[in-house]
Amino acid sequence: MIVKIYTNHGTREVAAELGETLYSVLKRVQGIGLDAPCGGRHTCGKCKVKAAGALSEITSAEAEMLTERELSGGARLACLAAITGDCEVWLEGAGEMAIKTDAAPAGDFELSPAPGPDGEPSRWGVAIDIGTTTVAVYLCDLASGIVAATDAFVNPQRAYGADVITRLEYIINNHPHGADELRSLLLRELSASVERLCARAGISPRDIGCAAIAGNTVMQHIAAGRDARGIANAPFTVDTLFGYSIPAEEAGISIRPGAPVYYMPCFAAYVGGDIAAGLVAAGVDQTGDVTLFIDVGTNGEMGLGSREGICLCATAAGPAFEGAQIDCGMAGVAGAINEVWLEDGELRFSVIGGGEPRGICGSGLIDAVAAMLDLGIVDETGRLEENFYLDRERDIYISPHDIRELQLAKAAICGGIMTLLDDAGLGTRDIGRVALAGGFGAHINRRSACRIGLIPPELEDKIEVVGNTAGMGAVAYIMSASVRERIAKINGPISRYLELSGNEFFMEAYVEQMMFPETI
Repeated sequence: MIVKIYTNHGTREVAAELGETLYSVLKRVQGIGLDAPCGGRHTCGKCKVKAAGALSEITSAEAEMLTERELSGGARLACLAAITGDCEVWLEGAGEMAIKTDAAPAGDFELSPAPGPDGEPSRWGVAIDIGTTTVAVYLCDLASGIVAATDAFVNPQRAYGADVITRLEYIINNHPHGADELRSLLLRELSASVERLCARAGISPRDIGCAAIAGNTVMQHIAAGRDARGIANAPFTVDTLFGYSIPAEEAGISIRPGAPVYYMPCFAAYVGGDIAAGLVAAGVDQTGDVTLFIDVGTNGEMGLGSREGICLCATAAGPAFEGAQIDCGMAGVAGAINEVWLEDGELRFSVIGGGEPRGICGSGLIDAVAAMLDLGIVDETGRLEENFYLDRERDIYISPHDIRELQLAKAAICGGIMTLLDDAGLGTRDIGRVALAGGFGAHINRRSACRIGLIPPELEDKIEVVGNTAGMGAVAYIMSASVRERIAKINGPISRYLELSGNEFFMEAYVEQMMFPETI
C-alpha cells in the first residue's frame, strides 16, 4: 500500500502495511515535522492531518477531538487513522517552524581553535544545539573566527512527544529499540544538515575537524547513545554528566573520521550542557552584577549569580509553552497566532506566514492572556466564564482549561525564580539583568511575560533577550581555549545545583505564583 504525502516542499510516496496508522508512517519520514505532543497516545488531539483514500472509519474517540468544520474538511487524527489501502495525506505548513539561530556573542576571547584528530588546530568545525523542539547547526571557519553558515530543523523526535518525559517514556517502553530509533532519527537529520552547510561553503564534511554539542541532559544522552532511563523518575540518576569528547564515528556525526566531538558538561538530570554553554555566551560568569539567566521551554532551566558564583535549578513547566495541552494550541509554525495585542479596545493578532490562523502557539497564548487580564475577561485567580474566541469563524479560542495550563507553567517558572532568590538571600531589586535565552524566549513579549507573572513584574525593564545562547556557547567552545576553560570552571568550582523537588519554599512559591498579578 502507498501513502502519498503532500507538503509545501513537494510530494512523497511511502510504503505502508495494512492496519498501520498514519502516525506510524509519518513519524519515520525524514523531514516531516509531525506535531504529536503526546507521542501518539491518543490524548492530545494535535496530530491533525487532511487525509483521503482507504482509511479506517472515524471512531467516536477520534470524532470527539475534531470539530465539525475539521471533519467536513477531511481532517483525521494521524494516531487513530489506520491504513486499509492506498491513501493521501496533506500536511499544511509542515517543516516551516521559525527557528532562531542568532544570539548574543560570547564576549571577547582569543582565537585558539579546538584541536582536530591530528592534535593540530582545526580549520573547520561545527557547533550543534540540540533542543527538544528544534536543532540549530553552525559551520565555523575557525581560522578566521567566524560562523560561515547556519542551518536549523525541527527535531524529528518531536513526533514522539513534545517534552523529554514523553520521549523517555517511549525509550523505557521500547528499550533498547526506542533509544536507538530516536538517536537514528536525530543523527540522520543532523548529517543532512551538515551536508547542506558544507555545500553552501564549498567544502566537504571530511574537512570538518571538530564538533561541539550542547543540549539538555536528555537530548545529549540520546545523541550520544547513553542510557537515559534513570532521568525519568526520582532520584533522577544520569548515566553521565558529559564534559568529554569521542571520535566522530563513535558519535555518529558525519565529519572527518577521528574528529573529536565534544559534549558540553551538564550539571544535573534537568540542567544540561545547553545551560553551561548559555551561561558563557550570556557572560554570566564574567559580570559583577547579579544576573538571572532563564531558558524557558518544557523545562524551565535557570541560574542566578555572577563571577562570584552561580546557583542553578530546573522546573517542570510542561508543554503548554509549546502549544501542547492547549485546546487550540500548536507549534510555532505557519498558521499559528504568534502575537496578540489590544488596539482601540479590541484584540488583534498576527499569524506566522500570514493567511488564515489554524491555532495559537506559546507566545500568542501569553499575549492573549495578558490582554484578557487587562480587559478583565480573566481575573487574578484565573477565572474565565467561558471560551473566549480570538477567531469565532475558524473556532480558535482560549478556554478555562487553557488558562489553568498556563497558570501551572508560569507558576513553575516564577516559583523557581523566587526560590533561587530566597536561597541567595536576595530580592528582585538585587538583580541587575535578566537574560532571557532560547528560541521560545526570543519570541516572548516582555510586557506580556510580566503581566501574567511568568517573570516578576518588577523585572520587566531588566529583561534582555539574548537568543540562542546554547548555540553561540558551543560555537565559542570550539573557537577558544579560554571559553573551554570558562565552561569547565562554571561546571566546577563556581556553580552549584539546587534541587527543587521536595523543596518546601519552592512548593509554597509555586502555589502562590499560580495567581496572576492584579496589574503591572
